Amino acid sequence: MKRKKIIDKKFDYDVCIIGYGLASIYLANLLSNLDKKVLIIEKGSLKQSDKNRNRNINLGIDHKASNNHLGIKMGGNSSRWGGQLAEMNNEDFKKNYWGTKFEDFARLYTAVYKVLGIKKEFKEKKISDDFYKYKTIFLNNPDLSKKFKIDNKKNIKIIKNTTALNFIFKKNKMTKLICKNNKKNIISFDSKIFVIASGTIESVRLMLMNKKNKTIPFKNNRNIGKFFSDHIGFYIGKLDLSNNEEKFREDFENFYLRGNSVQPKIRYYDKKNKLNVSIEFKFLSKFQKYIDESKDLIKDIKNKFKIYKILKVFLNIKLFQIFFELLIHYLRTGRIKAFFDKELLVYAQSEHLKNSKSKIYLKNQKLQDGTNKAYINWKIGNVERKMFLEICEKLNKYLNKKKYGNLKISKNLFSNKIFNRNILDTNHSSGGLQISHDKSKGVCNKNLKVHGTKNLFILSSSVFPNNGSANVTLTLFALTHKLFYNLKKLIR
Repeated sequence: MKRKKIIDKKFDYDVCIIGYGLASIYLANLLSNLDKKVLIIEKGSLKQSDKNRNRNINLGIDHKASNNHLGIKMGGNSSRWGGQLAEMNNEDFKKNYWGTKFEDFARLYTAVYKVLGIKKEFKEKKISDDFYKYKTIFLNNPDLSKKFKIDNKKNIKIIKNTTALNFIFKKNKMTKLICKNNKKNIISFDSKIFVIASGTIESVRLMLMNKKNKTIPFKNNRNIGKFFSDHIGFYIGKLDLSNNEEKFREDFENFYLRGNSVQPKIRYYDKKNKLNVSIEFKFLSKFQKYIDESKDLIKDIKNKFKIYKILKVFLNIKLFQIFFELLIHYLRTGRIKAFFDKELLVYAQSEHLKNSKSKIYLKNQKLQDGTNKAYINWKIGNVERKMFLEICEKLNKYLNKKKYGNLKISKNLFSNKIFNRNILDTNHSSGGLQISHDKSKGVCNKNLKVHGTKNLFILSSSVFPNNGSANVTLTLFALTHKLFYNLKKLIR
């Protein structure tokens, strides 16, 4: 077979970012304020393609998000994530995995809030010997690609339909990125700095593919792909409310603040295993379709009034009823009324114990784009199930004391096999390229630079050495700020 000629693109870029998702958009926005040339390489196009499905095979616990929630398109998952901003806490940093004190990281969170135009006004409050109450904010407009409009920035070039394949190094410095576009042309790009920002699984895939090359500085790093993680999502039980429904709603019903939804939650810290768990209450209704539609309509009215959307309300009696009930409730209380004519579920989201057997690895099976199919072995032990049972007992005592009602524990918690079958992945993939000051225990340092290299960085939740109980995006944005501060020094 005749070897294709490599098309060499020399544009003297300062930073080349692989992937055009949430972290990439956020970083590019920060870099756009500098007089530097930035290149973004994205394998997808404007729309999600079915060609990018089934890129991964699950061998352990079924990790549905690895195929169902791939954001391989312009903007990645920017238009799909829920917009929830949840912080990790001091206990997550006591484990000393991050190489950073929580106090320093908290300042990074503050920087993120400033960029997003959010004022942090809530402090965690201890509500019992076992539980803390806290609140998370949901961005009203979470689509960052629309917010920052990266494609309109003069110093930023975005190349779509192009897949990153190989790294070229000279004396531990990456000099070229070899890619293939949808026309099957092989193209190389030069840059002073390279940043992998392709999401957890895609970032790990790219690192594993290049690890095979004998000229690569990290070829002997055995940690690449190890400690893959996601939050364990689980419905631990149902809550039967007593006559104290009004008080319960006041304490745990979502509300609006400055146009953004705020959700009250409970946090539990398992001191024995050093694991954080968040607990929230999910109100379910047989009219959920109309409720969701009504919420969207109210949001649209707040943002941009459209008469045809209002007229839609009058065409359906049930939608009409729910819409105005929600609207009146919001105008009266500032809260988002939660209907639950079906049931009130208690949902827990937890990190799990670090497990080196929980990993991503590749075989020689090639995909259409020239990358390798990834095999995901998500492993969870018996510790987490027992912890959830303990939480249920303690939570029921707390709910009884407050006269909220009784917790009916899920039967799925009493068998490890059934528990594993009912675990919900949360699309919060992390690990596989974790931070460590010790190159024998991790893949990159606390500044996100790959061990053994001079100019290759990783910007995805794959670097998380642990993920607490918080959704990953806010922490990823905080890491983006940290990377930006370091890049500013390197590309002066």
